[in-house]
Amino acid sequence: MIQDTVFGNIKFGVVSFLTTINVNIFGENQAIIVDIRAYEEKDGITTAQQIAFSNFTQQKDILLSQLQSGLMTIDSQAQTRFTAKNMLIDRNGELALLFDDAQNEEDGLAVQLLPNFLITEQDSYL
Repeated sequence: MIQDTVFGNIKFGVVSFLTTINVNIFGENQAIIVDIRAYEEKDGITTAQQIAFSNFTQQKDILLSQLQSGLMTIDSQAQTRFTAKNMLIDRNGELALLFDDAQNEEDGLAVQLLPNFLITEQDSYL
C-alpha cells in the first residue's frame, strides 16, 4: 500500500493506482473502484489527478445531482438500468464514472464530470 495525501491508501495495479470511494447515486450508497491512470508505478499520480479528485470531493453533491439528472434524460428508469462500477481519473485530470448498462451489456456508459459534463458510450470515451 502507498499513502497519498489526496487519495489516501492506494495500490498499483496493471496501468493505474487503485482505491475505493463511496458514492450515493439514486439514494443507494455504493463502493466503487477509483482508477487513477498511470503508465507505470514510477510515473506516480499527477497534480491534475489530485486536483480533479479534490474538486470532485468538494463538489460531490452537485456533480452527482447533475449525473443523476443526465442519466434520467436517457431513461426514466435509470436507477435500475445503470450501475456505477468505476471512477476513472486520467493523467490530464479528466474524471468520469463508468456504468454498466443493463440494456447494453457489451458497452456501458461513461459520464465525465470534470472538467466538463459529458455522457457517452464507454467505447467512445475510452
